[in-house]
Amino acid sequence: MRCGTVDAEFRGLGPLYRMYAAADGWVFLAAPAEHEWAPLVETLGHGELADEQFATAQARTPNSEALAAALTEIFAARTKNEWETYLTARDVGCVAVAQESAEWQMQTDEFYNAGYAVDAVSPIFDEHRRLAPLNRFSRSSVKADAGCTIGEHTDALLRAVGYDDARIADLRDKQIVG
Repeated sequence: MRCGTVDAEFRGLGPLYRMYAAADGWVFLAAPAEHEWAPLVETLGHGELADEQFATAQARTPNSEALAAALTEIFAARTKNEWETYLTARDVGCVAVAQESAEWQMQTDEFYNAGYAVDAVSPIFDEHRRLAPLNRFSRSSVKADAGCTIGEHTDALLRAVGYDDARIADLRDKQIVG
């Protein structure tokens, strides 16, 4: 995971701007700026974060997976509301992620019942609610599936423009496409 690149689980743009599992749900840490690093380390009080591999933004970039792993372990120790209260009181960006029961939403959500939201299934997020298409057309249907994953349609698109399997494999070997 490089800083500024969405991680494989679509949890964020690097270890300092992403969601982490807390003891009872999820929190979103938002401390990507260099000036936010020292207050974060001081607030969390974990010695491994003071390690040389995390000392500067330049050092953190190649060690972003190790940093995310360390933060994952740290955030699992408290509830999401405890983290939000504790970190925001110290000017570190952190917010509890709201999670409601899908069954409860299905029974009481007037926007869902009115057709403004639909259920979708994602290979990453599993079942979730998303906005329904804003427009409907008289001669074609619209469908609100889960969004595609990065690179999901690469092979199909390359085939559509005339590339065969051998050429696509060569592009992958050369890391031109992922």
